[in-house]
This record gives sequence, structure tokens and C-alpha cells, in this order.
Amino acid sequence: MKKSVKIFNILILLAVLVCALVSCSGGNVGKSGTATILVDSGSGEYTSYSVDLSKLEEREKGAISLLEYLSSPQNADLRYTTEAGAYGAYITGINELNPDPLSEYIAIYTSEQSDFSVSSDGMEMPGIKYGDVELKYSGVGLSEMTIKDGTVVMLRLESFG
Repeated sequence: MKKSVKIFNILILLAVLVCALVSCSGGNVGKSGTATILVDSGSGEYTSYSVDLSKLEEREKGAISLLEYLSSPQNADLRYTTEAGAYGAYITGINELNPDPLSEYIAIYTSEQSDFSVSSDGMEMPGIKYGDVELKYSGVGLSEMTIKDGTVVMLRLESFG
């Protein structure tokens, strides 16, 4: 009996360790298909970037993997800046969007339901329509986002409060 309890405890410990390692691994980026990054200029116009997921060298950084690819020397289509925060990368600028840190921030919207933000009472936050795709405010940071075939991520300037 003691031996089976000991084996059970070892299995539980291994399961906890595996879950801890997986949860710290960053975003989940698919290996095939196409994802889209949208940068909202603020005037109702969007700059759209399409990414062939099979061409990504790095997949562990969620949407940051896409931004790195789009800003790489072979592409040089996009410019962005981030700062390290308590919850991962915090985007401080993208293309011409450079928020005033006292009153503005770059909001992240996604089409991936698993990453949608929910309010404190469990209700989904309002969204934005882009064509026939419903984008919702992301409840996770760029580096933790789920990216797969068809994912749309929008970055736009918003004001605090």
C-alpha cells in the first residue's frame, strides 16, 4: 500500500511539473496557415500584414513571433517597440502609433475566443467588427496569444478611462 501511495505521489509531482513547464512556454503559434496583424491608424483605416505561419522560425512568443517576423531584415515591413512587463512584453509603439504614456495605450484585439478578455462579472467585453470577423479585447498579452490559421490580431490606440 505504501508503495502505491509513493508511486501515486511521484506521478502527481511529475504532472504538476509538466503543467508548470507548459504554462510558462509562451503563446501557442500554429505551424501552417495564415494569420493577420492589423494596425489601426485611428482614422478608420488599417494597415494589414499577412503572415505565412510556416515561415516563422520562432513560435514560443505568441503574437510577438509574428511581429518579429514582420520586422526582420528580409521583410522590414513593420516597426515596433516593447518593454518587459510583469505579464510579458508590453507594446509601446508600432509603426506611427506612439501613445502618450500618461493618457494612451496600444490595445490588443483578437479573433481567438480562447484569448478573449472577460469582465470581473464573467461577461465578454465588447468587440470590433473587421469585415465579417468579430474581434474582442484580448485577455492575454502579445507573448501569450494563441495564433493559428485565420487568426486576426488588431493593435489600436486607446485612451485610459
